[in-house]
Amino acid sequence: MSKYIIVGPGASGKDYLQKKMINLGYHPMKQYTTREIRENETGDEYHFISKEEFDYMDDRAKFISVNFYRIGWYGVAYDELVNSDVAILSPANVKDVFTLFPELRDRFTIIYLDIPVSIRRERLNLRYQSKIGDDNEVRLANDERDFKDFTLWDIRFEDVKSIDDFINNLSPKSEVDKD
Repeated sequence: MSKYIIVGPGASGKDYLQKKMINLGYHPMKQYTTREIRENETGDEYHFISKEEFDYMDDRAKFISVNFYRIGWYGVAYDELVNSDVAILSPANVKDVFTLFPELRDRFTIIYLDIPVSIRRERLNLRYQSKIGDDNEVRLANDERDFKDFTLWDIRFEDVKSIDDFINNLSPKSEVDKD
């Protein structure tokens, strides 16, 4: 059974899809991050670490891909990725991982959530309506830039119904399926 990488711009449904897959028994990858835990998070979504811890790990080549996104550093550890069934990555992460480790490519199915900007704008406005200074239009423009030439995907969803259909047809992960 394939492992999955979920890629998509802000508010495309990445967390939604991953949570549905976790409910079916898929083990998620946890990135390392220096950002603060959000109000709606439990602390289990990431390895939340200090900038000093992040730098220490990065200096010792513990990460196969790192990037800074808006409010913190994010790092993908090799062991976390290969031991997971589902991971959320950025386009830059995907490129880094498969450039460094091309032999991993056939172990993962890459799902690209290419949801229309009108839906994502609405979601972002609802999500951040109480936060002052959050510029959703800048975020949408940055996503447009980051995904402009992204072609490294196996499955592309352009609407919410397709994502739900995929989930409804996805087999639960059994103990036998785990690598």
